[in-house]
Amino acid sequence: MSNKKVYVGIDDGFAETKIVLSDGTFFRIPSQAKAGEMNQISINGSETTIFPYKTNEGNYIIGDIREADSTAFDDYPMSALNRVIVAHALHISNLDPSSQLYICTGLPIKRFYLSGTVNKTLIKNKINNLTKNDVVSLNGYQLPKIFKHEVVSEGIAAWMDLVLQRNKDGKLEINKELASQRIAIIDIGGRTTDIAVVQNGNLDISRSSTINVGMLAVQETVKDAINGKYDIIPSVEQMNCAMNEKRIKLWGKWESVADLVESAQRSNLSRIETECKRCLGNAADLDKVVFVGGTVVEVEALLSNWFRNQTIGINPGYANARGMQKYAELIMSQE
Repeated sequence: MSNKKVYVGIDDGFAETKIVLSDGTFFRIPSQAKAGEMNQISINGSETTIFPYKTNEGNYIIGDIREADSTAFDDYPMSALNRVIVAHALHISNLDPSSQLYICTGLPIKRFYLSGTVNKTLIKNKINNLTKNDVVSLNGYQLPKIFKHEVVSEGIAAWMDLVLQRNKDGKLEINKELASQRIAIIDIGGRTTDIAVVQNGNLDISRSSTINVGMLAVQETVKDAINGKYDIIPSVEQMNCAMNEKRIKLWGKWESVADLVESAQRSNLSRIETECKRCLGNAADLDKVVFVGGTVVEVEALLSNWFRNQTIGINPGYANARGMQKYAELIMSQE
């Protein structure tokens, strides 16, 4: 077996799973899979778009599927569904299957901490879930194995991405000037939005929060609006198109749903804004407020003027995954 260590950041969110590798490679897949056997086949040798997997808890399919099991439940980070989605993301990353994977993932702030202390039981369960390495490709692909797993708090991971920077030799160093600043991270995720105020690596619990509103809430609002307007329940395939392209094909014709999507974004972002201002006030005592998360670029116009000192993170959808990769590399390379 290869002794090559690969340090991987895995932001295994409820809506998307994002991967960042040691060489800077990054990509995302929808966190969408379904329990059950393969029920679609390729015709005339066409490209495989649906992938079957087996776990100790049953079989799953992932890829271009019409329906998917919901990830919006508290135990998702400890589930076989989570393991399959992460394993598939690692499979399509083209990693050497013989490499030793040293990975870092995250949890929302209010789950990582319990009554102000680290939630050791939940973190241990999440670590153990991915290190089971029980996912088997039924297409015969060899999957890379997870050798070690660390968990950090989301939001904090984005802060680490900001302050951990590479020198000219490619080694990670802490930007002490940035680290000394009082910075708020607003991480708009799939199921949740994290608000984290950090200075010198210390989280200000009293001004940090997790609100159960994110991209999935927007999607559910759009789904309900489509149902109300057209009297249909859209499939996963149709909803992906609606959210990504702002249109949906019904009865063979394309219908624009841009107004429904924007309305859903505005209503859910209003809830997020209220919680952010409850935690941060007018942010006058903060050096900066940084927005990160997968939907930030798309809704940037709707975020404008929340705070005078706000900014959008660099490639904000991958901020957490990059921070997790840097943490894995910095901490686990010393072992």
